[in-house]
Amino acid sequence: MPYDSSTFREDIYKLWTQISPLYQQLHAYVRRKLSVQYGADKVSRTSAIPAHLLGDMWSQHWNDLLDLTVPFPGRPSVDVTENMIKQVKLCSINCISRYFSITLRL
Repeated sequence: MPYDSSTFREDIYKLWTQISPLYQQLHAYVRRKLSVQYGADKVSRTSAIPAHLLGDMWSQHWNDLLDLTVPFPGRPSVDVTENMIKQVKLCSINCISRYFSITLRL
């Protein structure tokens, strides 16, 4: 999806509609965990998550919530690195980064 595409807005809207359900589910999961932790009177299960609970002033870093929100506590994490390496070759990464630089006219 080039950045100088004539359908850029439509492309972004289509992308948003594809990822929006996951985004909403993740927020609902985190809201529920925070509601259990701090109480429903502090964190509503249907409203926005209070920004001050999300790690920084801009709600960008959710790292501090990992212990509270890990889906299966006590179980080892799944390492997908090996599968990603199989699927993405170094050449394709270089091609993608070169294309990105070209589209930004760098």
